[in-house]
Amino acid sequence: TDYMKDERAVSAWMLGWTGRIDAHSLQANLRYDDNSQFGGETTGLLSYGYALNAQWSVHGSVATAFNAPTFNQLYWPDTGFGGGNPNLKPERALNREIGLRWAQGVHAADATYYDNKVRDLISGWPAINVNEARLKGVELAYRVALGNLSLQVGADWLDARDQATDKRLARRAGSAGFFSVDHRRGAWNYGLDVNAQSHRYENPSNTQRLAGFGLVDLFANYQLAPEWRLEMRANNILDKDYELARGYATEGDSYFIGVRYSPR
Repeated sequence: TDYMKDERAVSAWMLGWTGRIDAHSLQANLRYDDNSQFGGETTGLLSYGYALNAQWSVHGSVATAFNAPTFNQLYWPDTGFGGGNPNLKPERALNREIGLRWAQGVHAADATYYDNKVRDLISGWPAINVNEARLKGVELAYRVALGNLSLQVGADWLDARDQATDKRLARRAGSAGFFSVDHRRGAWNYGLDVNAQSHRYENPSNTQRLAGFGLVDLFANYQLAPEWRLEMRANNILDKDYELARGYATEGDSYFIGVRYSPR
């Protein structure tokens, strides 16, 4: 394929600082990207956290972001399913979040509220720019360690909309949840992961609905030696049929076995 452009150079520098003063924690980052195709862009992050006491802490952050479209999004040839869009603009975002954390003994819980505004969001296929998009939501997570058994559970509620039409952004589920259990016994470590997502829409007009789904995965690892581990995993063991994009199949049940070497 003769791409309109077949080369891009990106150079960047970043300066970051983190500090902790008594119950206060702070972070500041500054980054500059020089993209030969889309010019220069400066982004940054400011975050602050405060420990209310030994169990409770709060945190918040404000950040900007920049994301250039890929060559595929720009120039992929149309083979009957839509091609690239050479008129795509880079995404620019303002991201804000605030959160509360509780930890006591073997228990820990987190609650986070986020509100992200994105200009020229790259969405769907063929890819288009959404002039003004807003993604806001709440994330909840809880973890507990009971001896050799650890449990994690969490949920995420997302309201992602095109500000001009008030329609939901394509291919983004409105809610998701997970559950994970992990057990250690001697050289063995085994457990399961459960992930679920609600329905999403394939198109910006929200007329093509993709059903929600739930997946169950199993895993087991055996420590053969300090640096060697046998790993086994079974994904989507219920062989659930689901789509993240209309017309694109996802894997059914699948099984993996391998050996990992991690030198110390």
